[in-house]
Amino acid sequence: MGLIDVPYLYMDSYDVLVIVLSVTLFFLLLIAIAVGIASYKLVKKLREIADKAEEIVDDVETVSGFFRKSAAPVAITGFVSNIVSKIVELNGTKKGKK
Repeated sequence: MGLIDVPYLYMDSYDVLVIVLSVTLFFLLLIAIAVGIASYKLVKKLREIADKAEEIVDDVETVSGFFRKSAAPVAITGFVSNIVSKIVELNGTKKGKK
């Protein structure tokens, strides 16, 4: 009888279970917050990459439009050049025969 009986110093299985579940919930909450922050940063980086890819596509479309517009004059120039070279070639062979 020398010891004082204090009821709140003794824990039964329910008290232990509540403590274990509380600690588990705390760690799961920390992990969920960390995963949420990491996924937010990943989505932000993917948006930046998508924006940069869109800019590149726009630049490629601009360049291809330029080449499409300049292809016809280049083809005509090549055609005229071929005609001129054939005429010069034919005139050169006729002069050589005379």
